[in-house]
Amino acid sequence: MGTCGSDAGYVIAADGAKSKDPRHRLLAAIAFGAIGRSDSQPYLAELLKDKDSADVRLGAAQAVLQLKQPGAPAVTARGE
Repeated sequence: MGTCGSDAGYVIAADGAKSKDPRHRLLAAIAFGAIGRSDSQPYLAELLKDKDSADVRLGAAQAVLQLKQPGAPAVTARGE
């Protein structure tokens, strides 16, 4: 959904970020990056410190680089 410009999965990603399963935390980080909302920073900050999985930390770092600046227009599917 995030790659389509929708943040409909934000709540699901927030729940996944708190999961005990590192795969769920990694998928949450990827989703936050795809969604691009700057208010996901607190979740990503915790995922960057994940003690159990380097993959989760890497996914969170990548997501941080994908976040939009507050107030920035969303990018459409065609990149406009």
